[in-house]
Amino acid sequence: RHLQKQNSFEFPKPISQPSSSQTQRQPVNASPQKQQHQQQSKQQQNKKKGNDESPAKMIQNCKDKEWKELFAHTLKLLSNCKAGDEVKILLSNLQPTRSSWRIVKDQIFNDMQKLMAPMNVKNLLVFGSTLTGLDFSGSDLDYHVQLNKPPSTEEEVKFTLSKLAKLVRSQQVKDFRVIYTIQHARVPIIRLVHNRSDVTCDINFTSPYGYYNSLFIGHVLGYDSRIRDLAVILKLWSKSYKIAEKMVMSNYCLVMLLIFYLQNLEQPM
Repeated sequence: RHLQKQNSFEFPKPISQPSSSQTQRQPVNASPQKQQHQQQSKQQQNKKKGNDESPAKMIQNCKDKEWKELFAHTLKLLSNCKAGDEVKILLSNLQPTRSSWRIVKDQIFNDMQKLMAPMNVKNLLVFGSTLTGLDFSGSDLDYHVQLNKPPSTEEEVKFTLSKLAKLVRSQQVKDFRVIYTIQHARVPIIRLVHNRSDVTCDINFTSPYGYYNSLFIGHVLGYDSRIRDLAVILKLWSKSYKIAEKMVMSNYCLVMLLIFYLQNLEQPM
């Protein structure tokens, strides 16, 4: 019956002419108080629907715009380059300069240590694409914070995240700003932005596995430079189709599939 309704054809109904009473009516201007109330209610409805542009959304839109411009410039260079120089141009244009990026990372690391000094931090570990060398310009930084007394329950994790957020907001020198916290995820995180470099930092207190996985991938990629080049191209393909963003497959999973494929060639790499 539902399919019959979908496939049935109906002629458009004639537009009815408005009555004389409808044409004579004119909208009455609402009072300023009523207009303000209507505007506030619309804003609340937009917030419920997620239509308001949050700080996180604004940062992401800015990054997307910068990436599109950088990628378009790289495509122009690729169209005019010599055969065999494609990978070199991709890496040199889409990845950050290692020397300058190292200076920025060290600055953020020092500011992060200074920020977390009251939290009795045992170790501050950087992981992800920054550690493996598969990062692009504008990539985030991922941190796992090891405390001398790590949180073991959900309530302790919430307390630790809120404590860090309070430390950020109470800084005399604003090195960071809080974007949001995700408390109910499998790995709860707090997202900060480093004000001087405008780099986004995702921090967790519960899972060190991202660090160890990054060490493993970095070790495998170090066997042959061709593996790293292929992994960067694969990640670029994933970024172009927003595979990780749509939660289809993470970049870590893609790189692991690549490693598995290379291990099972007739002549394994």
